[in-house]
Amino acid sequence: LAAASAEERDRWVDVLRRFINAPPPMPSEKLDWSTVDLTSLSPSQIARFGFYRSERSFVRVLTDICEELRFVDTSERKTKLREKLAKLDIPGCVYVPLCKSTDPWRRVLSVVPEESTAFSTRERCPCLICFEVTDDDDSQQDTATFLFKTLGADELSADDDVDDIELSGTDAA
Repeated sequence: LAAASAEERDRWVDVLRRFINAPPPMPSEKLDWSTVDLTSLSPSQIARFGFYRSERSFVRVLTDICEELRFVDTSERKTKLREKLAKLDIPGCVYVPLCKSTDPWRRVLSVVPEESTAFSTRERCPCLICFEVTDDDDSQQDTATFLFKTLGADELSADDDVDDIELSGTDAA
């Protein structure tokens, strides 16, 4: 930021401090996906958009559960976590993104509430959530290869260099 005066700089610093110290957005706040114009996108761009939207929503639901449990008495957290996980709706094609891109692709089938737990800390509520996963692909493709072949290989020609591919819309997340 380049302020024209010390007064303008101080106003910006004040705004930034208020933003930094503001409470996190409420879990009930949802993005309005109806405003996204998909008509100008190719089929593989629409597939990527749908996949990453589902993935982002899935992760958001998991983090929202943990955030909500922060305000539950520590003795009740494990029970409440398992109740919430039992009601969790798993989208059709999501994976646990806390893996290396070279790890084999594993699609999440369901959550295993009875194996999941909430840890008791005063300030936060870290959770260990167990999932049932499946191998969708017999060739044991790594995650990056599976996603590339599933969500975008149709737009490449034989002359394209994989390193030169620009994924449209990646800066919108």
